[in-house]
Amino acid sequence: TIMPLSGKLLTNPKKRASSFQHSEEKATPSYYSVQLKDYNVFAEITGLSHAGIMRFNFQSVGDHFIVVDPNSDKGLATVFIDKNKKEIIGSNPVFRIYQGFGKPAGFSGNFVIQISNEIADCGIDTISTNHKIAWLRLKSTEPCQVSVKVGMSFTDVEHARMNLLKEIA
Repeated sequence: TIMPLSGKLLTNPKKRASSFQHSEEKATPSYYSVQLKDYNVFAEITGLSHAGIMRFNFQSVGDHFIVVDPNSDKGLATVFIDKNKKEIIGSNPVFRIYQGFGKPAGFSGNFVIQISNEIADCGIDTISTNHKIAWLRLKSTEPCQVSVKVGMSFTDVEHARMNLLKEIA
């Protein structure tokens, strides 16, 4: 999960949820957008086979955050922040949901996330849930637009980076 927030940093999934109006959603097979009311952020997303791009339009003055939650039910995900590269990289082991329910599937979902804007501060929260959640506070406190590019791979992080460069560049 990638979630834009304005105002206060909230890493707990239930606490950071935002209200929205279905009448303000736009959804097609290749594009989705919605106004996140609680944070005054207009969010857009589109994707390809192994990569996607999001655009967050922060419409308020104040602190702006990006929260990345690998959604690791078993707490085994890894997530790292490279502030200088403006990247978050991580891996989340996949577990079977049918035959052999709950057993490791033998591969992981790997990701590379690149942020367009400067990062003022960042960290990893290990308290709000049973797994690691990355967060970034953007340098700008003025209304701004942020592009977030994501590459994914079930092979490894480097293939996630290759997919990002190949499909989004």
